[in-house]
Amino acid sequence: MKELSDELRARERTASERKKTSDEHRSHNKGASFKPTSAALHSRVYSCHYCEGNHKSESCLKVSKPEDRCQFIRDSGSRCFVCLKKGHVSRNCRLGGKCKHCQERHHNSICFKLSGEKSEGTRESDQRKGSLDPKAEPFKSSSLLTDSSGLILLQTAKAFVENSNCQDIKELRLIFHSGSQRSYITERAKRALCLRVSGKRDMNITTFGACGSKGFTCEIVRVNVETRDGERVGMKLTIPIICESITGVSLSQCVQTYEHLQGLNLADEINEGELIEFHVLVGLDYYWRFVTGEVIQGKRGPTAIYSSLGWLL
Repeated sequence: MKELSDELRARERTASERKKTSDEHRSHNKGASFKPTSAALHSRVYSCHYCEGNHKSESCLKVSKPEDRCQFIRDSGSRCFVCLKKGHVSRNCRLGGKCKHCQERHHNSICFKLSGEKSEGTRESDQRKGSLDPKAEPFKSSSLLTDSSGLILLQTAKAFVENSNCQDIKELRLIFHSGSQRSYITERAKRALCLRVSGKRDMNITTFGACGSKGFTCEIVRVNVETRDGERVGMKLTIPIICESITGVSLSQCVQTYEHLQGLNLADEINEGELIEFHVLVGLDYYWRFVTGEVIQGKRGPTAIYSSLGWLL
């Protein structure tokens, strides 16, 4: 009888120990599956669109310049300039977000204000670099360059330009040049539009291949360029001449020759051998007010980039 009693007590102790071990195991698993809020925040993983690093795209140091980031997006193919995701272009992006720096419709990381903003007090007197020298000898060239990879065209457009009072309106030819920090309108166009001079600004401009910059005074005027969407983009600075007239090539022939360009509504119409005179140069300060970043590129031939004035080649 005593042996039976000892056996029962031993079984009860074993069952009790098993239950305790099971409870401790469940408690441990429950704690492991729950992660406090602070820990979850620290473990959040970012994926940079430019280098795939663990940081925001806007903070990328490997591809840090806005112009380099824009080129990366163009080279990536069908990638959106608004959300940076692949599979669609800016025009079809459903996010509808605007840049927090300039309120334009592009991603924060490609905003040129991010790297170019300065206080108003220093802007007037700062030395500025550009791509033009109005006192340099005019040059003759062609809007068509030929190299081993094919054809390269200057980005040109026609648009209606008006003075601030909307009394004088002219259709002028623009050239888009991302190598210039500033935008300019020629003195000839200023006179044709009867633009009022509101002030002057001292500028230092460095030309390509020059050892130093040259100083001169720009007149400040107010002129509006009308886009096809009805928006008016204002510009300020005048310059004596952008370049001498150049010989153009037929853009319509380019469109007919290359399949990826067919059906595009071009921003300019140029005939073969036509002398082209530029009245407005659109630099980086206004470049992205016109250009959306949507690109059409074929295996060969010119690349088309969309703007609010039409397709640029």
